[in-house]
Amino acid sequence: VENKTITRLCRTRTIVTVNGEFPGPQIEVDEEDRVIIEVTNKASSGISIHWHGVYQKRTCWFDGPSYVTQCPIQPGNSFTYNFTVVGQRGTLWWHAHAGWLRATVYGAFIIQPSSNPLPEEHTIILGMSNFFAYFLHDFPGQWWNSDVSAMVDEATAAGVPPNISDALTINGLPGLLYGGCSESDTARVRVAESNTHLLRLVNAAMQIEMFFGIANHTLEVIEIDASYVKPFNTSTVVIGPGQSMNVLITTGSDVGSYLMAARAYSAAPSIPIDNTTSSAILEVGDSSDVPADLPDLPGHFDTAFVTEFEDKVLGLVEGAVPTEIDKEMVITVSMNVLDCPPDASEESCQFFEGRAGASMNNISYVHPNTSILEAFYTGASSGVYTTDFPQYPPVVFDYTGPPPANLNAVRGTKVHVVEYGTRMQVILQGTSLVVAESHPMHLHGFDFFVVGRGLGNYNSSLASTFNLWDPPKHNTVQVPAGGWTALRFLATNPGAWYFHCHLDFHLSVGLGIVLIVENGDEPSEQLVPPPVMPAC
Repeated sequence: VENKTITRLCRTRTIVTVNGEFPGPQIEVDEEDRVIIEVTNKASSGISIHWHGVYQKRTCWFDGPSYVTQCPIQPGNSFTYNFTVVGQRGTLWWHAHAGWLRATVYGAFIIQPSSNPLPEEHTIILGMSNFFAYFLHDFPGQWWNSDVSAMVDEATAAGVPPNISDALTINGLPGLLYGGCSESDTARVRVAESNTHLLRLVNAAMQIEMFFGIANHTLEVIEIDASYVKPFNTSTVVIGPGQSMNVLITTGSDVGSYLMAARAYSAAPSIPIDNTTSSAILEVGDSSDVPADLPDLPGHFDTAFVTEFEDKVLGLVEGAVPTEIDKEMVITVSMNVLDCPPDASEESCQFFEGRAGASMNNISYVHPNTSILEAFYTGASSGVYTTDFPQYPPVVFDYTGPPPANLNAVRGTKVHVVEYGTRMQVILQGTSLVVAESHPMHLHGFDFFVVGRGLGNYNSSLASTFNLWDPPKHNTVQVPAGGWTALRFLATNPGAWYFHCHLDFHLSVGLGIVLIVENGDEPSEQLVPPPVMPAC
Protein backbone atom coordinates (compact mmCIF):
# COMPACT_ATOMS: atom_id res chain seq x y z
CA VAL A 1 0.00 0.00 0.00
CA GLU A 2 1.68 3.18 -1.16
CA ASN A 3 1.06 6.70 -2.38
CA LYS A 4 1.06 7.53 -6.07
CA THR A 5 0.54 10.75 -8.02
CA ILE A 6 -2.06 10.54 -10.80
CA THR A 7 -3.89 13.00 -13.06
CA ARG A 8 -7.61 13.05 -13.85
CA LEU A 9 -9.69 15.89 -15.33
CA CYS A 10 -6.46 17.90 -15.78
CA ARG A 11 -5.81 17.86 -12.04
CA THR A 12 -2.97 16.03 -10.34
CA ARG A 13 -3.00 14.73 -6.80
CA THR A 14 -1.56 12.00 -4.63
CA ILE A 15 -3.73 9.00 -3.81
CA VAL A 16 -3.26 5.77 -1.87
CA THR A 17 -2.85 2.72 -4.12
CA VAL A 18 -1.97 -0.97 -3.99
CA ASN A 19 1.21 -1.84 -5.91
CA GLY A 20 1.01 1.60 -7.52
CA GLU A 21 -2.12 0.63 -9.48
CA PHE A 22 -5.45 2.47 -9.61
CA PRO A 23 -7.74 0.60 -9.54
CA GLY A 24 -5.74 -2.03 -7.72
CA PRO A 25 -4.62 -5.42 -9.06
CA GLN A 26 -7.21 -8.01 -9.98
CA ILE A 27 -6.88 -11.15 -7.85
CA GLU A 28 -7.98 -14.34 -9.58
CA VAL A 29 -8.31 -17.68 -7.78
CA ASP A 30 -10.00 -21.03 -8.28
CA GLU A 31 -12.68 -22.63 -6.15
CA GLU A 32 -11.24 -24.11 -2.92
CA ASP A 33 -7.91 -22.26 -3.33
CA ARG A 34 -6.00 -21.18 -0.27
CA VAL A 35 -5.24 -17.47 -0.61
CA ILE A 36 -2.21 -15.86 1.07
CA ILE A 37 -1.75 -12.11 0.62
CA GLU A 38 0.86 -10.04 2.43
CA VAL A 39 -0.05 -6.38 2.87
CA THR A 40 2.75 -3.95 3.69
CA ASN A 41 1.65 -0.44 4.58
CA LYS A 42 3.94 2.22 3.10
CA ALA A 43 1.25 4.92 3.29
CA SER A 44 0.83 7.47 6.07
CA SER A 45 -2.23 6.12 7.88
CA GLY A 46 -3.46 2.78 9.19
CA ILE A 47 -5.28 0.50 6.76
CA SER A 48 -6.99 -2.88 6.56
CA ILE A 49 -8.33 -4.84 3.57
CA HIS A 50 -11.79 -6.42 3.38
CA TRP A 51 -12.47 -9.31 1.00
CA HIS A 52 -15.99 -8.25 0.12
CA GLY A 53 -18.36 -11.21 -0.14
CA VAL A 54 -15.79 -13.90 0.75
CA TYR A 55 -17.34 -16.08 3.47
CA GLN A 56 -14.16 -16.40 5.56
CA LYS A 57 -15.51 -19.70 6.90
CA ARG A 58 -14.04 -20.00 10.43
CA THR A 59 -11.39 -17.38 9.49
CA CYS A 60 -13.15 -14.20 10.58
CA TRP A 61 -9.71 -12.89 11.65
CA PHE A 62 -9.00 -12.13 7.97
CA ASP A 63 -12.29 -10.43 7.09
CA GLY A 64 -10.65 -7.02 7.41
CA PRO A 65 -12.88 -4.25 8.82
CA SER A 66 -10.85 -2.07 11.17
CA TYR A 67 -11.78 -2.35 14.86
CA VAL A 68 -14.24 -5.16 14.14
CA THR A 69 -12.00 -8.12 13.21
CA GLN A 70 -8.59 -6.46 13.46
CA CYS A 71 -6.79 -3.27 14.26
CA PRO A 72 -5.44 -1.32 11.28
CA ILE A 73 -2.04 -2.18 9.82
CA GLN A 74 0.04 0.78 10.92
CA PRO A 75 2.49 2.59 8.58
CA GLY A 76 5.68 0.59 8.18
CA ASN A 77 4.06 -2.68 9.29
CA SER A 78 2.79 -5.77 7.44
CA PHE A 79 0.02 -8.32 7.91
CA THR A 80 -0.68 -11.54 6.02
CA TYR A 81 -4.25 -12.49 5.09
CA ASN A 82 -4.57 -16.28 4.89
CA PHE A 83 -7.90 -17.91 4.03
CA THR A 84 -9.47 -20.59 1.84
CA VAL A 85 -12.24 -19.89 -0.65
CA VAL A 86 -14.97 -22.37 0.28
CA GLY A 87 -18.17 -22.99 -1.67
CA GLN A 88 -18.01 -19.87 -3.83
CA ARG A 89 -17.35 -18.86 -7.41
CA GLY A 90 -18.02 -15.68 -9.35
CA THR A 91 -17.25 -11.97 -9.15
CA LEU A 92 -16.45 -10.36 -5.81
CA TRP A 93 -14.02 -7.59 -4.90
CA TRP A 94 -11.63 -6.31 -2.25
CA HIS A 95 -11.27 -2.84 -0.76
CA ALA A 96 -9.82 -0.87 2.13
CA HIS A 97 -12.00 -0.90 5.26
CA ALA A 98 -10.51 1.97 7.25
CA GLY A 99 -11.91 5.47 7.00
CA TRP A 100 -12.56 6.51 3.41
CA LEU A 101 -9.45 4.86 1.97
CA ARG A 102 -11.52 2.56 -0.22
CA ALA A 103 -12.03 5.61 -2.46
CA THR A 104 -8.87 4.51 -4.28
CA VAL A 105 -7.89 1.21 -2.65
CA TYR A 106 -9.95 -1.53 -4.30
CA GLY A 107 -9.87 -4.20 -7.00
CA ALA A 108 -11.63 -7.27 -8.33
CA PHE A 109 -11.57 -10.67 -6.61
CA ILE A 110 -12.50 -13.31 -9.17
CA ILE A 111 -13.23 -16.92 -8.21
CA GLN A 112 -13.12 -19.17 -11.26
CA PRO A 113 -15.36 -22.25 -11.29
CA SER A 114 -13.66 -25.63 -11.27
CA SER A 115 -15.75 -26.75 -14.26
CA ASN A 116 -17.85 -25.20 -17.04
CA PRO A 117 -15.31 -22.87 -18.68
CA LEU A 118 -16.55 -19.31 -19.09
CA PRO A 119 -16.71 -17.25 -22.28
CA GLU A 120 -14.21 -14.45 -22.91
CA GLU A 121 -14.44 -12.16 -19.90
CA HIS A 122 -13.76 -8.53 -19.04
CA THR A 123 -14.03 -6.67 -15.73
CA ILE A 124 -15.67 -3.25 -15.42
CA ILE A 125 -15.52 -1.29 -12.16
CA LEU A 126 -17.94 1.58 -11.77
CA GLY A 127 -17.07 4.41 -9.41
CA MET A 128 -17.29 8.06 -8.50
CA SER A 129 -14.48 10.52 -8.38
CA ASN A 130 -13.72 13.70 -6.62
CA PHE A 131 -10.40 12.50 -7.77
CA PHE A 132 -11.67 9.28 -6.57
CA ALA A 133 -12.53 6.70 -9.18
CA TYR A 134 -13.42 3.03 -9.54
CA PHE A 135 -13.00 0.37 -12.17
CA LEU A 136 -12.15 -3.28 -12.53
CA HIS A 137 -12.83 -4.52 -15.95
CA ASP A 138 -15.95 -2.57 -15.66
CA PHE A 139 -15.77 -0.79 -12.34
CA PRO A 140 -18.05 2.20 -11.83
CA GLY A 141 -16.68 4.65 -9.28
CA GLN A 142 -16.39 8.24 -8.12
CA TRP A 143 -13.66 10.86 -8.35
CA TRP A 144 -12.97 13.94 -6.21
CA ASN A 145 -10.57 16.63 -7.44
CA SER A 146 -9.76 17.34 -3.79
CA ASP A 147 -8.12 15.07 -1.23
CA VAL A 148 -10.85 12.71 -0.05
CA SER A 149 -9.60 12.25 3.51
CA ALA A 150 -9.17 16.00 4.00
CA MET A 151 -12.65 16.61 2.57
CA VAL A 152 -14.20 14.08 4.96
CA ASP A 153 -12.30 15.53 7.94
CA GLU A 154 -13.57 19.00 7.08
CA ALA A 155 -17.17 17.78 6.77
CA THR A 156 -16.92 15.84 10.03
CA ALA A 157 -15.64 18.92 11.83
CA ALA A 158 -18.75 20.79 10.66
CA GLY A 159 -21.08 17.86 11.42
CA VAL A 160 -22.35 17.74 7.83
CA PRO A 161 -22.17 15.35 4.85
CA PRO A 162 -19.11 15.64 2.55
CA ASN A 163 -19.19 17.16 -0.92
CA ILE A 164 -20.56 15.19 -3.84
CA SER A 165 -18.00 13.79 -6.26
CA ASP A 166 -16.69 15.71 -9.28
CA ALA A 167 -17.08 12.80 -11.68
CA LEU A 168 -18.14 9.20 -12.04
CA THR A 169 -15.66 6.71 -13.42
CA ILE A 170 -15.42 3.44 -15.30
CA ASN A 171 -12.26 1.48 -14.57
CA GLY A 172 -10.85 4.55 -12.86
CA LEU A 173 -11.42 6.96 -15.78
CA PRO A 174 -14.26 9.51 -16.17
CA GLY A 175 -14.78 9.23 -19.92
CA LEU A 176 -15.66 11.57 -22.77
CA LEU A 177 -18.33 13.80 -21.22
CA TYR A 178 -16.33 16.01 -18.85
CA GLY A 179 -14.94 18.57 -21.29
CA GLY A 180 -11.58 18.89 -22.98
CA CYS A 181 -9.63 17.17 -20.21
CA SER A 182 -11.53 13.93 -20.26
CA GLU A 183 -11.16 12.53 -23.78
CA SER A 184 -7.85 10.88 -22.96
CA ASP A 185 -9.29 9.69 -19.63
CA THR A 186 -11.53 7.12 -21.26
CA ALA A 187 -11.40 3.37 -20.70
CA ARG A 188 -11.55 1.06 -23.70
CA VAL A 189 -12.54 -2.62 -23.65
CA ARG A 190 -11.88 -4.63 -26.82
CA VAL A 191 -13.93 -7.74 -27.64
CA ALA A 192 -14.22 -10.05 -30.64
CA GLU A 193 -17.11 -9.79 -33.08
CA SER A 194 -19.73 -12.54 -33.46
CA ASN A 195 -19.18 -13.86 -29.95
CA THR A 196 -20.63 -13.97 -26.45
CA HIS A 197 -18.66 -12.16 -23.74
CA LEU A 198 -18.86 -12.13 -19.95
CA LEU A 199 -18.69 -8.68 -18.35
CA ARG A 200 -17.91 -8.60 -14.64
CA LEU A 201 -19.39 -5.42 -13.10
CA VAL A 202 -18.57 -4.00 -9.67
CA ASN A 203 -20.03 -0.83 -8.17
CA ALA A 204 -17.14 0.53 -6.12
CA ALA A 205 -18.75 3.94 -5.70
CA MET A 206 -18.65 5.40 -2.22
CA GLN A 207 -22.05 7.03 -2.26
CA ILE A 208 -24.38 6.08 -5.12
CA GLU A 209 -26.38 3.34 -6.77
CA MET A 210 -25.73 3.19 -10.52
CA PHE A 211 -27.40 2.59 -13.86
CA PHE A 212 -25.15 0.96 -16.46
CA GLY A 213 -25.75 0.14 -20.11
CA ILE A 214 -24.10 -0.29 -23.53
CA ALA A 215 -25.43 1.41 -26.65
CA ASN A 216 -27.18 -1.01 -29.05
CA HIS A 217 -26.56 -4.02 -26.80
CA THR A 218 -28.73 -6.18 -24.57
CA LEU A 219 -27.34 -7.29 -21.22
CA GLU A 220 -28.23 -10.77 -19.96
CA VAL A 221 -27.95 -10.82 -16.16
CA ILE A 222 -26.75 -14.22 -14.88
CA GLU A 223 -25.17 -13.57 -11.47
CA ILE A 224 -25.33 -11.04 -8.64
CA ASP A 225 -22.94 -11.05 -5.66
CA ALA A 226 -21.36 -14.31 -6.90
CA SER A 227 -24.70 -16.16 -6.79
CA TYR A 228 -26.50 -17.33 -9.92
CA VAL A 229 -29.84 -15.78 -10.80
CA LYS A 230 -32.41 -16.92 -13.33
CA PRO A 231 -31.12 -15.24 -16.51
CA PHE A 232 -33.04 -12.24 -17.83
CA ASN A 233 -32.44 -9.59 -20.47
CA THR A 234 -32.39 -5.85 -19.94
CA SER A 235 -31.09 -2.72 -21.64
CA THR A 236 -29.84 -1.29 -18.34
CA VAL A 237 -28.74 -2.83 -15.07
CA VAL A 238 -29.10 -1.32 -11.61
CA ILE A 239 -26.18 -2.02 -9.28
CA GLY A 240 -25.88 -0.79 -5.72
CA PRO A 241 -22.71 0.31 -3.92
CA GLY A 242 -20.76 -2.81 -2.97
CA GLN A 243 -22.65 -5.10 -5.35
CA SER A 244 -21.11 -7.17 -8.13
CA MET A 245 -22.85 -8.55 -11.20
CA ASN A 246 -22.06 -10.80 -14.16
CA VAL A 247 -23.77 -10.10 -17.48
CA LEU A 248 -23.44 -11.62 -20.94
CA ILE A 249 -23.37 -9.59 -24.14
CA THR A 250 -23.40 -10.91 -27.70
CA THR A 251 -21.59 -8.98 -30.38
CA GLY A 252 -22.61 -8.88 -34.03
CA SER A 253 -20.48 -9.56 -37.07
CA ASP A 254 -19.80 -5.88 -37.78
CA VAL A 255 -16.69 -4.13 -36.50
CA GLY A 256 -17.56 -0.98 -34.56
CA SER A 257 -17.36 0.95 -31.29
CA TYR A 258 -20.11 1.55 -28.75
CA LEU A 259 -20.39 3.77 -25.71
CA MET A 260 -20.80 2.21 -22.29
CA ALA A 261 -22.21 4.61 -19.70
CA ALA A 262 -22.94 4.83 -15.97
CA ARG A 263 -24.97 7.39 -14.07
CA ALA A 264 -26.34 7.77 -10.57
CA TYR A 265 -29.74 6.62 -9.34
CA SER A 266 -31.26 8.21 -6.26
CA ALA A 267 -34.51 7.40 -4.46
CA ALA A 268 -34.38 10.79 -2.67
CA PRO A 269 -34.68 13.73 -5.10
CA SER A 270 -34.10 16.24 -2.30
CA ILE A 271 -30.52 15.01 -1.71
CA PRO A 272 -27.81 16.45 -3.99
CA ILE A 273 -26.12 13.83 -6.18
CA ASP A 274 -23.38 13.68 -8.79
CA ASN A 275 -25.62 14.09 -11.86
CA THR A 276 -22.83 13.54 -14.40
CA THR A 277 -22.46 10.53 -16.70
CA SER A 278 -19.31 8.45 -17.00
CA SER A 279 -18.52 6.71 -20.27
CA ALA A 280 -16.17 4.12 -21.72
CA ILE A 281 -15.80 2.56 -25.18
CA LEU A 282 -16.57 -1.02 -26.14
CA GLU A 283 -14.47 -1.83 -29.22
CA VAL A 284 -15.83 -4.72 -31.28
CA GLY A 285 -13.12 -6.18 -33.50
CA ASP A 286 -10.27 -3.87 -34.42
CA SER A 287 -12.38 -0.70 -34.27
CA SER A 288 -10.80 2.41 -32.75
CA ASP A 289 -13.65 4.82 -33.51
CA VAL A 290 -15.00 7.29 -30.96
CA PRO A 291 -18.77 6.67 -30.92
CA ALA A 292 -21.27 9.45 -30.29
CA ASP A 293 -24.46 7.70 -29.16
CA LEU A 294 -25.00 7.00 -25.48
CA PRO A 295 -27.13 4.12 -24.23
CA ASP A 296 -30.63 5.19 -23.24
CA LEU A 297 -30.25 5.12 -19.46
CA PRO A 298 -33.16 5.86 -17.08
CA GLY A 299 -33.37 9.24 -15.37
CA HIS A 300 -31.63 9.83 -12.06
CA PHE A 301 -34.83 9.36 -10.03
CA ASP A 302 -36.54 6.59 -12.02
CA THR A 303 -37.62 4.42 -9.09
CA ALA A 304 -40.22 2.65 -11.24
CA PHE A 305 -37.43 1.24 -13.46
CA VAL A 306 -35.45 0.14 -10.41
CA THR A 307 -38.47 -1.66 -8.94
CA GLU A 308 -39.17 -3.39 -12.26
CA PHE A 309 -35.52 -4.50 -12.50
CA GLU A 310 -35.46 -5.87 -8.95
CA ASP A 311 -38.70 -7.78 -9.56
CA LYS A 312 -36.89 -9.76 -12.27
CA VAL A 313 -34.12 -10.95 -9.95
CA LEU A 314 -34.83 -14.53 -8.82
CA GLY A 315 -32.47 -17.18 -7.54
CA LEU A 316 -31.43 -19.97 -9.88
CA VAL A 317 -31.34 -22.52 -7.04
CA GLU A 318 -34.81 -23.44 -5.81
CA GLY A 319 -35.96 -24.65 -2.41
CA ALA A 320 -32.80 -23.70 -0.48
CA VAL A 321 -34.16 -20.94 1.78
CA PRO A 322 -34.93 -21.77 5.45
CA THR A 323 -38.71 -22.16 5.64
CA GLU A 324 -38.76 -22.01 9.44
CA ILE A 325 -36.99 -19.45 11.61
CA ASP A 326 -35.54 -19.59 15.11
CA LYS A 327 -34.99 -15.88 15.62
CA GLU A 328 -36.34 -12.69 14.11
CA MET A 329 -34.81 -9.24 14.29
CA VAL A 330 -36.57 -6.09 13.13
CA ILE A 331 -34.07 -3.28 12.61
CA THR A 332 -34.86 0.31 11.67
CA VAL A 333 -32.35 1.93 9.32
CA SER A 334 -32.27 5.70 9.73
CA MET A 335 -30.49 8.95 9.25
CA ASN A 336 -30.52 11.13 12.36
CA VAL A 337 -29.78 14.58 13.69
CA LEU A 338 -27.57 14.23 16.74
CA ASP A 339 -27.86 16.96 19.35
CA CYS A 340 -25.00 19.41 19.42
CA PRO A 341 -22.87 18.70 22.52
CA PRO A 342 -23.10 21.47 25.14
CA ASP A 343 -19.43 22.39 24.77
CA ALA A 344 -19.40 22.30 20.94
CA SER A 345 -19.12 25.34 18.70
CA GLU A 346 -21.80 26.39 16.21
CA GLU A 347 -19.30 25.71 13.41
CA SER A 348 -19.29 22.02 14.37
CA CYS A 349 -23.09 21.70 14.39
CA GLN A 350 -24.27 22.81 10.95
CA PHE A 351 -26.63 19.90 10.21
CA PHE A 352 -30.11 21.15 11.17
CA GLU A 353 -28.50 22.82 14.20
CA GLY A 354 -26.95 19.50 15.19
CA ARG A 355 -24.63 16.89 13.73
CA ALA A 356 -25.36 14.36 11.02
CA GLY A 357 -25.80 10.86 12.37
CA ALA A 358 -27.21 7.49 11.41
CA SER A 359 -28.49 4.51 13.33
CA MET A 360 -29.90 0.99 13.39
CA ASN A 361 -32.67 0.58 15.97
CA ASN A 362 -31.77 4.09 17.10
CA ILE A 363 -28.24 3.02 18.09
CA SER A 364 -25.53 5.01 16.31
CA TYR A 365 -22.56 2.67 16.11
CA VAL A 366 -19.21 3.84 17.51
CA HIS A 367 -15.99 1.95 16.76
CA PRO A 368 -14.02 0.92 19.84
CA ASN A 369 -10.27 1.44 19.98
CA THR A 370 -9.53 -2.28 19.69
CA SER A 371 -10.80 -5.37 17.84
CA ILE A 372 -14.28 -6.60 18.79
CA LEU A 373 -13.44 -10.09 17.52
CA GLU A 374 -10.34 -10.35 19.71
CA ALA A 375 -12.28 -9.07 22.72
CA PHE A 376 -14.97 -11.71 22.10
CA TYR A 377 -12.47 -14.53 21.53
CA THR A 378 -10.47 -13.76 24.67
CA GLY A 379 -13.48 -12.99 26.87
CA ALA A 380 -12.23 -9.45 27.47
CA SER A 381 -15.27 -7.51 26.24
CA SER A 382 -15.58 -5.21 29.27
CA GLY A 383 -15.07 -1.65 28.13
CA VAL A 384 -15.04 -2.70 24.46
CA TYR A 385 -18.68 -3.48 23.70
CA THR A 386 -21.99 -4.39 25.31
CA THR A 387 -24.38 -7.11 24.12
CA ASP A 388 -27.63 -5.17 24.43
CA PHE A 389 -28.29 -4.18 20.82
CA PRO A 390 -32.11 -4.43 20.71
CA GLN A 391 -33.81 -7.24 18.79
CA TYR A 392 -36.69 -4.91 17.90
CA PRO A 393 -36.99 -1.12 17.54
CA PRO A 394 -36.91 0.48 21.00
CA VAL A 395 -39.30 3.21 19.82
CA VAL A 396 -42.32 2.23 17.72
CA PHE A 397 -43.73 4.90 15.39
CA ASP A 398 -45.03 5.34 11.85
CA TYR A 399 -41.59 4.63 10.40
CA THR A 400 -42.32 5.77 6.85
CA GLY A 401 -44.94 8.42 7.62
CA PRO A 402 -44.40 12.04 8.63
CA PRO A 403 -41.23 12.02 10.74
CA PRO A 404 -41.67 12.49 14.48
CA ALA A 405 -39.60 14.78 16.62
CA ASN A 406 -35.90 13.99 16.49
CA LEU A 407 -35.23 10.67 18.25
CA ASN A 408 -31.61 11.69 18.92
CA ALA A 409 -30.01 8.26 18.47
CA VAL A 410 -27.91 6.81 21.28
CA ARG A 411 -24.23 6.49 20.40
CA GLY A 412 -22.52 3.31 21.53
CA THR A 413 -20.78 0.03 20.70
CA LYS A 414 -23.63 -2.44 21.10
CA VAL A 415 -23.51 -5.88 19.47
CA HIS A 416 -26.09 -8.63 19.10
CA VAL A 417 -25.11 -12.22 19.92
CA VAL A 418 -26.50 -15.13 17.88
CA GLU A 419 -26.23 -18.83 18.76
CA TYR A 420 -24.47 -21.01 16.18
CA GLY A 421 -26.92 -22.65 13.76
CA THR A 422 -29.74 -20.15 14.30
CA ARG A 423 -32.14 -19.79 11.38
CA MET A 424 -32.28 -16.01 11.18
CA GLN A 425 -34.89 -13.66 9.77
CA VAL A 426 -33.96 -9.98 9.64
CA ILE A 427 -36.41 -7.26 8.64
CA LEU A 428 -34.66 -4.04 7.63
CA GLN A 429 -37.16 -1.19 8.00
CA GLY A 430 -36.43 2.17 6.38
CA THR A 431 -37.61 5.35 8.03
CA SER A 432 -38.40 8.93 7.05
CA LEU A 433 -36.25 10.44 9.79
CA VAL A 434 -34.35 13.39 8.22
CA VAL A 435 -35.19 12.01 4.76
CA ALA A 436 -36.49 8.75 3.29
CA GLU A 437 -33.73 7.25 1.15
CA SER A 438 -32.50 3.81 0.12
CA HIS A 439 -29.69 2.08 1.99
CA PRO A 440 -27.42 -0.62 0.47
CA MET A 441 -26.92 -2.97 3.42
CA HIS A 442 -23.93 -5.36 3.42
CA LEU A 443 -23.53 -8.33 5.76
CA HIS A 444 -19.99 -9.66 6.21
CA GLY A 445 -19.41 -13.42 6.44
CA PHE A 446 -22.70 -14.53 4.87
CA ASP A 447 -24.93 -14.51 1.87
CA PHE A 448 -28.62 -14.09 2.66
CA PHE A 449 -31.84 -14.83 0.83
CA VAL A 450 -33.90 -11.73 0.00
CA VAL A 451 -37.34 -13.20 0.66
CA GLY A 452 -39.41 -10.03 0.57
CA ARG A 453 -39.53 -6.27 0.19
CA GLY A 454 -42.17 -3.60 0.01
CA LEU A 455 -43.14 0.00 0.68
CA GLY A 456 -44.50 1.35 3.95
CA ASN A 457 -44.18 -0.29 7.35
CA TYR A 458 -43.56 -4.01 7.75
CA ASN A 459 -45.97 -6.09 9.81
CA SER A 460 -46.05 -9.82 10.45
CA SER A 461 -49.00 -10.40 8.09
CA LEU A 462 -46.69 -9.55 5.17
CA ALA A 463 -44.69 -12.74 5.82
CA SER A 464 -47.37 -14.58 3.83
CA THR A 465 -46.09 -12.77 0.72
CA PHE A 466 -42.48 -13.97 1.11
CA ASN A 467 -40.81 -15.85 -1.72
CA LEU A 468 -39.53 -19.03 -0.04
CA TRP A 469 -38.96 -20.95 -3.29
CA ASP A 470 -36.53 -19.04 -5.50
CA PRO A 471 -35.45 -15.81 -3.76
CA PRO A 472 -32.13 -14.26 -4.85
CA LYS A 473 -29.07 -14.66 -2.65
CA HIS A 474 -26.96 -11.55 -2.03
CA ASN A 475 -24.38 -10.13 0.34
CA THR A 476 -25.51 -6.53 -0.29
CA VAL A 477 -29.12 -5.41 -0.78
CA GLN A 478 -30.99 -2.13 -1.11
CA VAL A 479 -33.57 -1.23 1.52
CA PRO A 480 -36.03 0.84 -0.54
CA ALA A 481 -36.74 4.43 0.43
CA GLY A 482 -39.87 4.43 2.55
CA GLY A 483 -39.96 0.64 2.68
CA TRP A 484 -38.56 -2.60 4.06
CA THR A 485 -36.56 -5.67 3.03
CA ALA A 486 -36.74 -9.18 4.57
CA LEU A 487 -33.69 -11.48 4.75
CA ARG A 488 -33.12 -15.06 5.86
CA PHE A 489 -29.85 -16.89 6.48
CA LEU A 490 -28.37 -19.71 8.53
CA ALA A 491 -25.89 -18.48 11.16
CA THR A 492 -23.24 -21.18 10.74
CA ASN A 493 -20.11 -19.04 10.52
CA PRO A 494 -18.64 -18.11 13.92
CA GLY A 495 -17.14 -14.67 14.37
CA ALA A 496 -17.84 -10.95 14.67
CA TRP A 497 -19.55 -9.82 11.47
CA TYR A 498 -20.10 -6.21 10.47
CA PHE A 499 -23.59 -5.43 9.11
CA HIS A 500 -23.67 -1.92 7.69
CA CYS A 501 -24.75 0.55 5.05
CA HIS A 502 -22.36 0.64 2.08
CA LEU A 503 -22.80 4.40 1.64
CA ASP A 504 -19.57 5.46 3.32
CA PHE A 505 -20.95 8.66 4.76
CA HIS A 506 -23.78 6.75 6.45
CA LEU A 507 -21.31 4.16 7.75
CA SER A 508 -18.96 6.83 9.08
CA VAL A 509 -21.75 8.43 11.16
CA GLY A 510 -23.03 5.22 12.72
CA LEU A 511 -25.16 3.13 10.33
CA GLY A 512 -23.88 -0.29 11.31
CA ILE A 513 -23.94 -3.04 13.93
CA VAL A 514 -21.87 -6.12 14.71
CA LEU A 515 -23.47 -9.57 14.87
CA ILE A 516 -21.46 -12.03 16.94
CA VAL A 517 -22.11 -15.64 15.96
CA GLU A 518 -20.96 -17.95 18.75
CA ASN A 519 -18.89 -21.09 18.22
CA GLY A 520 -20.71 -24.36 17.66
CA ASP A 521 -20.07 -27.57 19.58
CA GLU A 522 -17.91 -29.35 17.00
CA PRO A 523 -14.34 -28.30 16.08
CA SER A 524 -15.52 -27.73 12.49
CA GLU A 525 -18.01 -25.18 13.87
CA GLN A 526 -15.45 -23.06 15.73
CA LEU A 527 -13.12 -20.21 14.90
CA VAL A 528 -9.57 -21.25 14.12
CA PRO A 529 -7.05 -19.83 16.65
CA PRO A 530 -5.95 -16.31 15.74
CA PRO A 531 -2.66 -15.45 14.07
CA VAL A 532 -0.49 -12.64 15.39
CA MET A 533 -2.80 -9.72 14.71
CA PRO A 534 -1.89 -6.04 14.13
CA ALA A 535 -1.53 -4.12 17.37
CA CYS A 536 -3.86 -1.23 18.15
